[in-house]
Amino acid sequence: MRMVDLIRAQQKAKKTTAPAQKSAQEKGATEPESDRSKETSAPSQEAWKVPLTTVAAPPAEPTIFARKYSGARDLYDEAEACLRTVFNAASRGEPIAIAPVADMAEQLAKAAAKENLQRASTESFVRCETFMLRTLDANGETYDLVRQSLNVAIYALKLGNVLDYPLAKLTKLALAGMLHNIGMTRCPEVLLTKSGLLSKGEHAIIQAHPIHSYEILRSLGPTWEWLAEVAAQHHEREDGTGYPKGLRGDQIHKDAKIIGICEIYEAMAHARPYRDAFAPFEIVKQILRTEREHFSHVVLRALINGLSSYPVGSWVRLSTKEICRVVATNKANPLRPVLEVWSDASGEKLPQPRLLDLSKEILLHIIGPATQQPRTE
Repeated sequence: MRMVDLIRAQQKAKKTTAPAQKSAQEKGATEPESDRSKETSAPSQEAWKVPLTTVAAPPAEPTIFARKYSGARDLYDEAEACLRTVFNAASRGEPIAIAPVADMAEQLAKAAAKENLQRASTESFVRCETFMLRTLDANGETYDLVRQSLNVAIYALKLGNVLDYPLAKLTKLALAGMLHNIGMTRCPEVLLTKSGLLSKGEHAIIQAHPIHSYEILRSLGPTWEWLAEVAAQHHEREDGTGYPKGLRGDQIHKDAKIIGICEIYEAMAHARPYRDAFAPFEIVKQILRTEREHFSHVVLRALINGLSSYPVGSWVRLSTKEICRVVATNKANPLRPVLEVWSDASGEKLPQPRLLDLSKEILLHIIGPATQQPRTE
């Protein structure tokens, strides 16, 4: 059963139980609950399952000198448009339509799983645009709440794949990533785009957004209680230093931990008026240095392996000064990916790119991102 069909069936059943559900919603609708017992009302695992065999075949691999794009660009843009409609409705105080976003989360989860399988094969490198690259170039210096939320969802899918989440669980994780910050629509836009430091009062307004997210998502009914809980907890931290409740360890929903660390990654990956964007390898290094006490070792390891320091499709410079493009990652050693060498040490484009697996080349190493990319078309 497709996600959207499941939701429609639930909405039809909801009409017959509206009075009872209304009473349940009015009971404590203002503050998130830490009790996990309500999770039993969420859809069953079987109901979320979608066979991976239904995923459309990937596009033909482009030739070595052609610059083409995969379905990542179109699907990203479609998801952004869908999510923007929902966030606009929330900002106007209108009820949100969960079905289109849930259906889009399912599509993103299937596409991300397929993309992950493609990159796992050393015989078929992905030379077209990936979701990861799409997120890295999607934002300018202006904060965009919708794109930020979508990017977090895509990064969360990367961690979910590393943690061997089944497709059903990936879909839920993507949906949580897309909607975790919907409460921000209740914050004044001037605070979201402010370039300077926030005052104490302004900071308190921003810190209320997890509660707002909880309220908006909880209004969808008991079926989505788990979604409201993840949104309420995505700023909680392992050592109890987070907010709004200062939860610790196992008190925090695992998906909320994933969303939380992905939100940090997303913020650092994009430029702001007061700073430049960090390169992927710098982000991972910085998070490991500053957030080690705030996240579990499981989540940190998933970050290292899921959000590679050198994303597939990114350009790097070797210790030999050669410019290369990352075409595959080595799970056992994410700092030594498989590369295509595109130019020599002087910057001259090679007649034909050559493959180089850094895990087998102990004398070579990456010195940083390539500041100039060789022409590929």
